[in-house]
Amino acid sequence: MIFSSILSDIFALFLLWLFMRAGMHKINRANATFYADLLVEYGLNNKPLASTVSYLIGWVEIVIGLSIMFPPSRPFAAVAAFLMLVIYLLGMLRQLYLGRVDLNCGCAGPDMQIKIGPALIVRNTILAAVSLICLFPGIPVLNGVWFIVVMTAVFLIILYSSSEKLIENNQIINVLRTR
Repeated sequence: MIFSSILSDIFALFLLWLFMRAGMHKINRANATFYADLLVEYGLNNKPLASTVSYLIGWVEIVIGLSIMFPPSRPFAAVAAFLMLVIYLLGMLRQLYLGRVDLNCGCAGPDMQIKIGPALIVRNTILAAVSLICLFPGIPVLNGVWFIVVMTAVFLIILYSSSEKLIENNQIINVLRTR
C-alpha cells in the first residue's frame, strides 16, 4: 500500500508539471495562432472556434494539473488526465490512419517540432497509464518520504524532457537521411 501511495505522489507531481506546462503553452497569447492552426489541421475547420477551444483546453489542463495534487480531487483529476491523454492519443491515431505523418503534435508548443508517429503513440499510452496510478491515495505530507517523491518526480521530468528532444532529433535525422 505504501509503495502505491508513493508512486501516486511521484506521478501526481510529474503530471502537475506536464499539464501545467501544456496549459500554459495554450493560454499564452503568443501561441494562440499556432494552436488554432494546429486544431484546424486536426480537423476543427472553424478557426475562431479552434482558437477558443485551444484556450479552453489550456485552462482545463491547468485545472487538471492543480487538482491532481489535492487528495479530495485527485481521483477526479486522474480520470480527467487519463481521458485527456486518451483523446490526444486518439487524435494522433486518427491522423496517422489518414496518412498525415507530417503533422506537428503540438505537445511542447511552437518551439518544438515533433511530428506525430509511433514514438508519441507509445509515450501517450504510457502517460495515460501513469495517470491511472494517481487513483491510489497519496502519502501524508509530513511523511519523511517526500524528499524521495520530489526527487523522483524531478528525475521523471528530466527523463521526459530528454526523451522529447530525442524524438525530435530522431525525426530531424530521418528527414535529413531521405534527402
